Formats: sequence, C-alpha cells, structure tokens
Amino acid sequence: MTACKRKGKNIVDKFFELFSNLKKSAKIMQLQKIQQINELTNKMNVDEFCSVFSTDLFNEIEQMIKRMKLPKENAVVLLKNMGYYKTINRLDGDEFVCLPLVRSFDLMVFNENDKIEDKNEKLLVDLCECYMFINKRYPTGMLLVCVPCLLKAALNKEENEEAQKEVEMALLALRNVYLWDDLKKEIYLNEIKEIVQYHQEHHNLTHLAYQSAWEFLINRLFFDRKLEEVIVNELHLIQESTRELDKLMEYVDWKEKRKGKGGEEDKVIISWLAVLDIYFSSCKIRNDEYVKLFNSISRIFQTANTNHLEICNRCIILFRSVAKSRAVEVDELLKSKVIDVMLEEIARLDALNFLIERYLSFFKELIDRLKSKMECMEEAKRKETVRKVVGKMEEEGYEDCIIGLSQCMIVGEFDDFYLIDNLDDYFVFC
Repeated sequence: MTACKRKGKNIVDKFFELFSNLKKSAKIMQLQKIQQINELTNKMNVDEFCSVFSTDLFNEIEQMIKRMKLPKENAVVLLKNMGYYKTINRLDGDEFVCLPLVRSFDLMVFNENDKIEDKNEKLLVDLCECYMFINKRYPTGMLLVCVPCLLKAALNKEENEEAQKEVEMALLALRNVYLWDDLKKEIYLNEIKEIVQYHQEHHNLTHLAYQSAWEFLINRLFFDRKLEEVIVNELHLIQESTRELDKLMEYVDWKEKRKGKGGEEDKVIISWLAVLDIYFSSCKIRNDEYVKLFNSISRIFQTANTNHLEICNRCIILFRSVAKSRAVEVDELLKSKVIDVMLEEIARLDALNFLIERYLSFFKELIDRLKSKMECMEEAKRKETVRKVVGKMEEEGYEDCIIGLSQCMIVGEFDDFYLIDNLDDYFVFC
C-alpha cells in the first residue's frame, strides 16, 4: 500500500514539474515537453489522472492560451491525449462544463470554421476534438459544426498508421455525443453508415475506432427509434459485436489481475458491454443471433471472473438488461450459457459480496419473465420449461442459496444491496 502511494505521488509531482516548465519554453521545446507529459499521462491510473486533470489545471491552460504562452496548436496536442485517456476510461466530465477553457474552444472552433480563406481543416478537426473531450454538454450550434467535421475526418480511408490514428481520435470524440444530444439523421446517418460498412468490407479501423462508431450511432436511438432497423438489420449489430468481442478476447491477458489500469483491449470490451447495455435496455427488434452473442458474453464473464472485476461487473449489468428486454425471448436465454454461468457464480457468493445485488436482480427479472410466460403455456410446454429451468436451479442449489442469503444478509449494511422483502419473488412455482 505504501509503495503504491509513493509511486502515485512521484508520477503526479513529475507531471506538475513538466507542466510548470511549459510556460518558460519556446514553441518547439513546448512540444517536446508536451510529448513527455503525454507519455506520463498514459502511465497513470485513473485516480492519478483525476488528481492531475482538474478544474485548476484547465483554468491554467486557458490562461496560458489567452496570454499566448501556449499556442493553440500545442494546446491541442496536450488536450487530445488527455481526452483520449478520459474517453477510453469512460470518465465523467460534468465538472468541466462551465470552464473558461470550454468557452475558449467554443470560440476557437467557430472562428476557424467561419474562415472563408486560409481555413486550416486539420486545426479545425483538432479543435473540435478538444472541445468534445473537455466538455460534456454540447449546444446544437456546436454539434452542427463539430459532428460533420469529425465525420469527414473519420471517412479518411488512407491505410497508413498516422491516418488510422486520426480516424480513431475523431470517432472517439464522437463517442462523447451522449444520449440526450439530439441530432437530425441528415447530419450523420449516411456518413456513419459508410464508415461502418466500409470497415466491414475492408477492416480499415482499429477495434477502438469501430466500437466508437457504433456507440455514437446507438446513442442516437434515444431520439429516433426507427434507427433500430438500420442498426440491427442493415448494419448487423449483433453479428458484428459478437465477432468483435470474440476477437478482443484473444488480446487480453486474462491471467493478470487488473488494478485500475487495464490494456486498451480490456477497455474496448468494457465499452462494447456498456453500449450493448444501452441497446438491450430499449431494443424492440428480435434477432436470430442473440444466442451467439449471449454465449460470447458468457465466455467473457467466466474468463474475467477472477482478475477483471470491471469486465465481470459490466457483464452482470448487461445480463440484467437482457433478462428485462422484451425483444429477447426467455427460450433464447435458456439456449444460451447465461443462466448456467450466473447460477454457478451465485452459488459461491456470500451476502457481503458487493456484486450480489446485481446477480439477484438478474434472477428476479428472469423469474418474473418465466412466471408470466408459464401462465399462458400449454401443459406440455410448461413441463418442458420446468425441466429446463427449475431443474437446473435445483441442481445448482439456487433456492437453498437464496434462502441462505436472506438469513445472513443485514439490511442497511450496504445501502443498495438487499433482498426484496418477498422471497417468493425469487422462486418459480409450477
């Protein structure tokens, strides 16, 4: 514990030492120091990053730009790397919404965009990315400038590494356009479809870029339910996400215990699980490939179980959304491995495990669905369902587990983790 704190303190102190030297450096030397700062940032864990990239730091950057001690071309190199880290780690940014730095980038974006002559397209893309990385709430006027600009950058089909990285950065910035940000389809749909479909044919995007393109599109479902037809039947979300998750599993070191800073592949898996949770929380279209996807996620869940707690946690949250989704038939869950792996896991948990509430919530949703389903079943079909589900639950000791948890769980010790008062809700009576 002491060693970890000492390491964290050293990396933070070194960051501020490098940053303080920026003010005294010429433009060329500033870029060298910013590259060093960026390399240091990429080694930080989340706590270290959040302690460094604070309101105070952003206010200082804004003052340096304002007083011409930090050229905006240099500022974007620093802020784009910061935005990359913030977004890939799915960190919030509410506290930065009203910062002077946000307003400064707002003005810089409009000024560059409004130029008739000598417009610097590369700088405009950089400014838009920085604006979307340091902010979280975007006025419609800014979206109408930034989204087309970033989509245009993401449509670059050059295959060299530098171009690929710039495409990845543009799509990562677009991932920050959240559920509640309303955009007309005319602004983005043809472009994002082209990006996704071109990748499906040519595999030109990184895993992170491809996931980010999907997340941007799925977030638009909040305002336009008709997009689900495009997402599922035209762009094949279920098939593509299954393939991506299976591929990403090959790159993760599952034997290494993650302590707050995993590799990029870990984080892309987490982002896929998060965006699929958004999808299944509201989807209405049935799909024949759900079972394959659920089996893929079940494999991730079992593999992540020991060393990758955040991935495991995201799987459970997603399973709960799947159990609730009316687009998913109970039979599809029965055919998949989801119920098996969840039963195996809950049997070894105790009431003090902080994930217990989420496991229980999954079974509560599943059993509610089963009870509803069996009410309108024919006798033969009802008996088959009993054989598949209730028999499996008895085999795994599910009912004994629930009763045992109810006896040892102290209501109120953990505010969010408790069994619902009526234990009958956790059982299927046939």
